[in-house]
Amino acid sequence: MNNKHMMYAVCTTAALSSSALFFNLEAEAAQPATVNATSLNVRAIPSTSGAIVGKLYKGNTINVLTEQQGWAKIQLNGKDAWISSEYIEKKTSPTNVVSKQATVNASSLNVRSAASTSASIVTILPRNAKVTVIKENGGWSQIKTSDGKTGWVANQYLKVGSGSTTPSSESGGTSVSKQATVNASSLNVRSAASTSASIVTILPRNAKVTVIKENGDWSQIKTSNGKTGWVANKYLKEGSDQPETNNPTEKITITKAANLRTQPSLSASILRVAQVGESFNKVAESNGWVQIQYSSSQTAWVSKGLTSTEAPSTPGEVTNPTSGLEKKLIVIDPGHGGHDPGAVGQDELEKNLALRTAKLVAAQVESAGGTVLFTRSDDTFISLDGRTKISNASEADAFVSIHYNAGSSSATGIETYYYSARDQELAKYIQESMVQHTNMRDRGAQQANFYVLKHNNKRSVLVELGFVSNPSEEDRIATEQYQQQVSRGIAEGISRYFAATK
Repeated sequence: MNNKHMMYAVCTTAALSSSALFFNLEAEAAQPATVNATSLNVRAIPSTSGAIVGKLYKGNTINVLTEQQGWAKIQLNGKDAWISSEYIEKKTSPTNVVSKQATVNASSLNVRSAASTSASIVTILPRNAKVTVIKENGGWSQIKTSDGKTGWVANQYLKVGSGSTTPSSESGGTSVSKQATVNASSLNVRSAASTSASIVTILPRNAKVTVIKENGDWSQIKTSNGKTGWVANKYLKEGSDQPETNNPTEKITITKAANLRTQPSLSASILRVAQVGESFNKVAESNGWVQIQYSSSQTAWVSKGLTSTEAPSTPGEVTNPTSGLEKKLIVIDPGHGGHDPGAVGQDELEKNLALRTAKLVAAQVESAGGTVLFTRSDDTFISLDGRTKISNASEADAFVSIHYNAGSSSATGIETYYYSARDQELAKYIQESMVQHTNMRDRGAQQANFYVLKHNNKRSVLVELGFVSNPSEEDRIATEQYQQQVSRGIAEGISRYFAATK
């Protein structure tokens, strides 16, 4: 949370193998690129320690779906794979100098230092913010904000003109009305027809949806609980009849502490660790893995050997990790803002990271039936006294202040602070859930005299979600994966606290 500026140099290397594998690349909506290395390993995960699943050669053309931390995501035989960005040359469209007014057409929009999702974030703009477009390059626009900042944003989140807007997902395509069923183990529903668009919700296999628009390879759908978003057509099956599956009411019980994963694979990301006795609805089963209903909008996978179909021996098992949030009002306080950047890393500002996380936590709370009150929802400075006044004047059930840390270049981990004994249990639940979801170093729940805690009449905690002063940790905490993991941990920790204190 201190404001020291630190500079770091980060080097990445990529190992090349002499073995050759043959494959086909499936193109999706992506940026074309050409391999400029003699030979280039294609890996299962974005790491030089990842398994080599194929090879590319100089001159090969590929489609980059997204980039993170020096790695480019591609498709290999219909599956996600990764190559080092260092050895590819992107084919960019000519940059056109323009001058026109536009309006932000998303709930919040990252403005980046370059035309890439891996570029650092300059600022975050709220919906309907007015900007001037000064350059265009392919699917990106360089803009100038009302306060004079410049940066790059994806075109799909801008509406030309200065009037108020509706969500971008409502525009484009042919209007239709037909029923369909999800034909994938889990399906990301996105805010726009792009694999780089933010995820609105995740649907399990056989979920029924209504297709309301079609645009190329994408369909805009409406879910059973009224949410709308875009999905790839290939993962939908027309009609509402569901294929035969396991009995959806069958329950499985965790018999040993088990990782709940996003996919049926040991290399898939971990949502959290399920404890012995927890019970979930069974969705499907495949090759030694069981798919479970993790929340109202998301499924997860667990190794079958760590589960049982027998009823749990202890009552009161947790069947929904966020059920304790229903009808709760949570004040979410993104730290710093405006002229106060907070901790400053090599590429990230604490104030921007805190706001991104806060909005993801809010989505988790609201999807579980809770209500959120922000102390700030954009890049605005709010005094410490102003933040506590917002909380104290509300009927909030809890107050959570979100921060990122600074220290030495080797400092690591996450921690949660509380002021009074009243808030100690809430802090412990949140800290435990965050660690389970992220596998970050556990720095514990500790007492502290922070102003927003000491002067708060509500249950209140302050979380520190990683060190921007540590280059490797900064790279991780800025990723979408980490942001999703830690936000789930915070929401689940709040929920577990309220469920335990009923």
